[in-house]
Amino acid sequence: MAEQARPRRLLRLVQEGNLDVLLEDIPEAGSWRWGRLGDSLLHHAARLGHRHVLEFLLQDMGMDMEVANGDYKRPIHEAASMGHQECVALLLERGASVDCLKKGDW
Repeated sequence: MAEQARPRRLLRLVQEGNLDVLLEDIPEAGSWRWGRLGDSLLHHAARLGHRHVLEFLLQDMGMDMEVANGDYKRPIHEAASMGHQECVALLLERGASVDCLKKGDW
């Protein structure tokens, strides 16, 4: 697979919630960012409500749940704004900050 296509493939797997295939491909993806705001895989999993992928990224990959994008949004902002209660609950159980602000101050 071309080196440039690999990050896009991982992002697509997270967006689809395809954990089985993601497990095979993820080793070095923890610090990769996508889009003009620099969303992490955690942002995408939280935004799309893929709790099982979010849990894997946090627990097995050790990704930082307080990672912020260019708008200072953290994964908890994404999950909450899209109404994904299970993702919000998971992040809160793991100690996500509830007083972190993003641009727009919410």
